[in-house]
Amino acid sequence: MESNNYTIYAIHDPVERIACSVFLFSLLLGSILGNTLILVATLRYNALTLDKITVTLITHIACSDLGLSLTTILPRAVSMTADRWVFGQFLYVFRVYTGYYFYQASVFLVCALNISKLSCLLFGLRARLRSRRTGHLVGGMMWVLSLTWPIFFLFVNPGDLYFDYRVYVSNYAFTDPIWGKYLPVLGALLGTVPNLTVLVTTVSLLIVAFRASRRSTRRCTIKWQGITTVCMIAVVYCVSNVPFTISLLAEKSLTQYDSDNNPVGWFYIGYHRFAWNIVPLNNVGNVFIYTWSIMSFRKFVITKVLRRKWTVSGMAFRNPTATSELATAPVPTSPGPSRRAITVERELSTSTV
Repeated sequence: MESNNYTIYAIHDPVERIACSVFLFSLLLGSILGNTLILVATLRYNALTLDKITVTLITHIACSDLGLSLTTILPRAVSMTADRWVFGQFLYVFRVYTGYYFYQASVFLVCALNISKLSCLLFGLRARLRSRRTGHLVGGMMWVLSLTWPIFFLFVNPGDLYFDYRVYVSNYAFTDPIWGKYLPVLGALLGTVPNLTVLVTTVSLLIVAFRASRRSTRRCTIKWQGITTVCMIAVVYCVSNVPFTISLLAEKSLTQYDSDNNPVGWFYIGYHRFAWNIVPLNNVGNVFIYTWSIMSFRKFVITKVLRRKWTVSGMAFRNPTATSELATAPVPTSPGPSRRAITVERELSTSTV
């Protein structure tokens, strides 16, 4: 079991190392409880009143976050506490392949969620035709595409692994010369492009929604529950994942070397450790986003988890925008739009955004 230089890269201050361990264990506990709560709410109680494909993709995201927590946060927290790897050779290898897999799945699923929500806004009449089966089909495609990293690892050099004392977890080394050609391309396709996709679709969501709200009539008024939820997921995703992507892409060019040709410097050690430490925020944040932005999920938390009675006074903390996504008003009987125009308005108003 190989590792990089303990003297250079490990955390030697026991107080700092234990503090980092406590932080990781807290994120681990929050991620397991939060994502399990999301799965129970969606699969058993149907507590998310959003369109079916969005709810289905949220379920897939919760599964990927749970997998990432168990394959990355847990071994990191334990190894940092013990100041070494303690899980044996099999999990040493298993963690690398599954960690990259679950992380990439989380990235792709957030992209799919944003694109799906944007298409619902742009093609509202077709949104009614989208079922949970469509959501599972899209989610399944994302899971399959996420196999890219593990497949490349197997074909290039499956044993090119080491224990990284910067982040206290087993990792892939990318030492084979062929990675000089593959790594920039894969990094761009699997890292840069998804991040840009999330950013562009989030901005587009807001622009389309604001324009639609200005054009909306009393018979078809856009509400913001689903849009707010997806945008907040995207913001948390960008905050937690963009630094990690920068670390991967810029590591070769910004790394400094000492007299023994060991990579050193703040970016290689300090920034890399910082980027790894904030990635789990994406695993923990979703349950708080849903509680704040989706009234039905907040009701589920209060009544089923906290065992409190749901009353009107209990809605004092609700988000004013967290209402149904489309609200319809009665169509007036006075002379006005044609029958066909009224029919189109009704279809728009009943479609799920």
